[in-house]
Amino acid sequence: MVDNLSMQAGANQLVTFQLPGGVMNGGSDYNMRVRLVPDPNNDTNCGDVTAAHQPAGGAQTTGRADGGEVEDYTFNAGPLAVTLASFDAQSQPNHVLVSWETVSETGNAGFNLYRADSATAPQSLLAFVPSQAPGSAQGHSYAWQDGDVVDGQTYWYWLEDIALNGATTLHGPVSVTFQTPTAVALTDMQASSSDTPTALPALLVLLATCAVLMTAAAARRRSARS
Repeated sequence: MVDNLSMQAGANQLVTFQLPGGVMNGGSDYNMRVRLVPDPNNDTNCGDVTAAHQPAGGAQTTGRADGGEVEDYTFNAGPLAVTLASFDAQSQPNHVLVSWETVSETGNAGFNLYRADSATAPQSLLAFVPSQAPGSAQGHSYAWQDGDVVDGQTYWYWLEDIALNGATTLHGPVSVTFQTPTAVALTDMQASSSDTPTALPALLVLLATCAVLMTAAAARRRSARS
């Protein structure tokens, strides 16, 4: 049972909700019962609907419509446009990578990708991604880079497949916390011990000694010629 969906009086309103997993089976007929009850406080909050506005024992899927109205519908689900194999979001160095893979895309026109800063509901449409093979029963892999992200912020993503006949199905959400790469800071530097530092002064002494001997030899040669 799906409840707590508010309706606006005097206006056409599209209400969407997800059915429990395993309920939808392509090609099967389904019965839907909608119970409309008045909003006692007129605050669009169905949680305060009391027993006075419901059948005995609370809202029921069967029974009479005390203080409200019951409507019954039958619909055929038809073949599912898209079967997802995966839907994921991962933090990258400068963006969030949202990826998904389909098993089949029968009658699929493409996807709407939504984002929000909470798991409550989609807030903004990021992109429409066309199907790689509209109407094909073959699966494909997709990816979208979300670069409008802030370090430390958690984001939720929804994927909505759009059938060629206009029907939509919402998948998700998946969430990820965006983290920028941590910079490496050099706090200390030390020279490792080796024989090189001690070998260098010895070499300098040797070179200086050779220079002295060569100078003395040159002086002796000048003295002999004079």
